[in-house]
Amino acid sequence: MLTPVQSQTLAALFAPDQVVTDPVRLITYELDAGVLAGAPDGVVLPLTTEDVQRLVRWAREHGVALTARGSGTGYTGGAVTPEGGGVVSFARMNAILEVDEASRQATVQSGVINDDLNGRLRPLNLVYHPDPSSQSVCTLGGTIAQNAGGPHCLKYGVTSNYVLGMEVVLADGRRVRLGGRALDPPEYDFVGLTTGSEGTLAMITEATLRLCWPPKGVRALTATFEWVAVAGQAVSAVITAGLLPATIELMDGNMIALVEDYFQAGFPKGAGAMLIMDVDGYPASLDAQVDEIVEVLNRFTPLEIKVARTAEERELLWLGRRSAGPAHARISRNEYALDVSVPLSRLADALIAITQISDRNGLPVTFLGHAGDGNLHPTLLCDLSKLGELERVHRTAGEILELCAQMGGSIGGEHGLGVEKRDYLPAMYAPPEIAAMLEVKEVFDSGELLNPGKIFPADFQPPAPDPWQAGPVSGSPFAPASAVEAAEGLRALQAGGQRTFIAGGQTKWRGDAPKGTVLSSGALSGVVSLTADDLYVTVRAGTPFDELQAVLAGQGFCVPLANPWPGATVGGVIASNANSPLRVLYGGVRDYVLAVQVALADGRLLRFGRPLVKDVAGYDMSKLFIGSYGTLGLLTEVTLKLMPLPRVRRSLVTVVPDLSQGLAWAFEALCHATLCSGLVITPDPVENLGLGGQSLVFTVEGHPADVAAEIRVVRDVLAAAGAEGLVETEEINATGHWTRILAKGNLIARAAVPPRDLSDFLSPLEPSILANPFVVDVAVGMLTVTGGDSSVAEAETLLSALRAGARNHGGYAVMSAGPRAWLHQLDAWGGPRGSFDLMCALKARWDPAGILNSGEFAVG
Repeated sequence: MLTPVQSQTLAALFAPDQVVTDPVRLITYELDAGVLAGAPDGVVLPLTTEDVQRLVRWAREHGVALTARGSGTGYTGGAVTPEGGGVVSFARMNAILEVDEASRQATVQSGVINDDLNGRLRPLNLVYHPDPSSQSVCTLGGTIAQNAGGPHCLKYGVTSNYVLGMEVVLADGRRVRLGGRALDPPEYDFVGLTTGSEGTLAMITEATLRLCWPPKGVRALTATFEWVAVAGQAVSAVITAGLLPATIELMDGNMIALVEDYFQAGFPKGAGAMLIMDVDGYPASLDAQVDEIVEVLNRFTPLEIKVARTAEERELLWLGRRSAGPAHARISRNEYALDVSVPLSRLADALIAITQISDRNGLPVTFLGHAGDGNLHPTLLCDLSKLGELERVHRTAGEILELCAQMGGSIGGEHGLGVEKRDYLPAMYAPPEIAAMLEVKEVFDSGELLNPGKIFPADFQPPAPDPWQAGPVSGSPFAPASAVEAAEGLRALQAGGQRTFIAGGQTKWRGDAPKGTVLSSGALSGVVSLTADDLYVTVRAGTPFDELQAVLAGQGFCVPLANPWPGATVGGVIASNANSPLRVLYGGVRDYVLAVQVALADGRLLRFGRPLVKDVAGYDMSKLFIGSYGTLGLLTEVTLKLMPLPRVRRSLVTVVPDLSQGLAWAFEALCHATLCSGLVITPDPVENLGLGGQSLVFTVEGHPADVAAEIRVVRDVLAAAGAEGLVETEEINATGHWTRILAKGNLIARAAVPPRDLSDFLSPLEPSILANPFVVDVAVGMLTVTGGDSSVAEAETLLSALRAGARNHGGYAVMSAGPRAWLHQLDAWGGPRGSFDLMCALKARWDPAGILNSGEFAVG
């Protein structure tokens, strides 16, 4: 309980209706959707970020731990307080602050309900894709803290793929903005790190979210099988065939019977398993997509395949799927829902093994799963009023968690670890890796003020420092032939305080490094494993990126990223967060990095992540190395998510009379596009098409019927807007055009603003700065300017002009490639950002001698 002094001082900070200390009213906050209870000492309902800051400062002064809470829909005790403390309920911070249609962004307070945002977006023909099953009640702050998933994550990704920026309050009460509305800011990706951190790093008060265009049409089908394992095999076959439904949901026979008895959705009670799939796209493509999927499913002798021909039939299927929770309550006093992920190729094995575990422990189990991404929700049916039942449930659950970890899966797919699963984190990570996560926690919250007792094992003890000292590194460049050799070398360089510069393909910073040791990744090359069944590839970081893409193409896959320099390495692309116009359709680098092996600057060799789309177990440490320019460590291996090669890619190209008119046409086109994979404007003529002057290139890729439909729509839109001489081509695409222009530049400067501000940002720059070769990536608000033989003085003038304009619109400008020497002569990264202190603290923790890539990024 709070002391009288604590209660008095807390009450003085807020209105009476914002503070709850009455024991009866506090009962509401004792539980989430799981079984663990914990009575808080008090609850505060802030209205503003300033309220949160006052509360955090009060808590720090009085030694009261705080736990953030959304709607309490989590399953693992993440929002409960088993050891007391205060709860911060964000229920009243529920304003949708802005919807920027042109930029396809929304800024919201943490307490906004997921469905309420989509209700606001629907009339604007926009959608926020993450769709957890609790979306009608869960808050966006809660889904970000848990990195929530949902059925549509197979095609559209998880929450972390949609969070662009955050406003957070740190444990010392500081208000900090991470990321922002202008993409790829020069800072460590603390947005990606904080997403899924379960409220242990910071209090999220606001978030800026990426929005999308909804599909033009959707079709649903079901397939039933005699055995659940066969259904799992069928799922793998659909994915391996290069087909990408919007969803693939799985229900086992027990669940089918439960739901049908409860809801009468027309589900076949005699089947052993059922798959529910959505396919989406233009209406013209839906029949063809369904036919291809049915052809694959028929190889597995389904009992029945049914295609929903109307919206009502599809909605009935999904109402049945969503009624699983209440259906359980009709036959079982209690349910214990688990959330695990396994590689897709192990899905059938996991279903069988989990059933065996539950049978051995005498607990019936039912299965729901987002089977297309390997995310399973086994539910143990139990009666917790029986003596010893909870212990039996926990024992069974523990065996299941250990099993999934041993299969290369995750103990947390989309609901985090909280208190319930924290003791199983060592099943996935070795002690040095957990210790590194706790070091990040210490950088953000050294006093364990925020959501203590979550994620990490209660009895975890960091390993003692390894006393072994590596031998000295002789000569430069140092080119380790293995990850172990790289880590040992870094340890020796750290001990000697030797300045060290990582060199991949030397495509970003050209020229000799300053005095010190060059660490070359060139010998760390080659594909480690390519698993088409599971849609991932693991590759050594020194592998040339183009070589990797060639290997993948031979298997019918790609990583939908691009780089303009042939010598660029995989590690270099990731460390520099090099994104192309493909991002508008596929997302950026951070969306394709599933796991990393990294040699930290202090010589520790660690692995983070698993080859899974859904993995919320511990912190997403891989995000820290994306865009960190090698200042924290050397990437040695990377696991990347794969996508099937697009069936068709076509572009519309036209000449624009001036940049202002081109931007107007581009935004008209974007309003009618769902499959755009790039939209750029450049001053370079498209000579092989006979087009001179500034050109607009609009590219679409995907299913042939979808591409044809979108090209027709956008052609009509552009023609109506006044565009003449439109050329349709397969020879030119937006990313290829972007690549060709950037490859010419000695200096490359990048500026970013929210897309809606592009015209106002570019207009005053056009007469002078844009006399250089440039590319405007309209869809994401990015301007890239290249200078062929620029001098350092000209580069400084260019950066200054770009930076002044960008800052007026909440953006930034940086030197993203050029002569290495200029990094030390120019203000290449601009002034420090809000996260600068956090960046410096983490850098100092992992690179205490400050040796690694000194001066090559905004920190270091």
